[in-house]
Amino acid sequence: MDTITFPIRALVASGRTEYRFLGLSSFSDERYDYVASEVSGFCLDVGCGYNRFIRDFCQGNGIGIDLFPYDGIEKNHVIEDLTSLPFADNTFDAVTFIANINHIPRKDRDKELGEAYRCLRPGGKIVITNLNPLASQLVHRMGFAYYNIFYYGLLHKPNIPGHAEGDDDLTISNREIADRLEKIGFKALRSRYFTTQWFLNHMIIAEK
Repeated sequence: MDTITFPIRALVASGRTEYRFLGLSSFSDERYDYVASEVSGFCLDVGCGYNRFIRDFCQGNGIGIDLFPYDGIEKNHVIEDLTSLPFADNTFDAVTFIANINHIPRKDRDKELGEAYRCLRPGGKIVITNLNPLASQLVHRMGFAYYNIFYYGLLHKPNIPGHAEGDDDLTISNREIADRLEKIGFKALRSRYFTTQWFLNHMIIAEK
């Protein structure tokens, strides 16, 4: 049903409650399910937002960190500089960047991915989700317009930290991600596409 209704789910912004009522998956839950299927052991979720992935999809077995003090993050896991993480070498079995690699400033990408490599145990995985560039531009612009019209404009809710219009690099390519990972030392790179999203979203997975 998620696959069949993908165009509707892509065009109609809705929360998790509304999707469940219709018997459908929200994009965030669907994405977390795919990533969780690749993750085992102690996980670091970089740019975790409200920390749902660690809490609900990893059963709390991990740590979520972010630049911003979202609800659900411990105070000591709000990290001012994601290019220098406060964790020892070889701490985690997996590191995830879920729907946020495009938020990392280009000049900092190698440093952040390098920190992920340092914190991973040998044999550990890095999992990065990335939208098709054309789909990314469409989804982000529609989402920005929707929330500003129906939430920030009418209900006067505050903007979501780190998600202002223009913050995103909407054209980051798989080739760039793969080149950066290989340069750092990751190996066994592979891609896994989200069939329920018509192959427009996917994961890039590599090992230390």
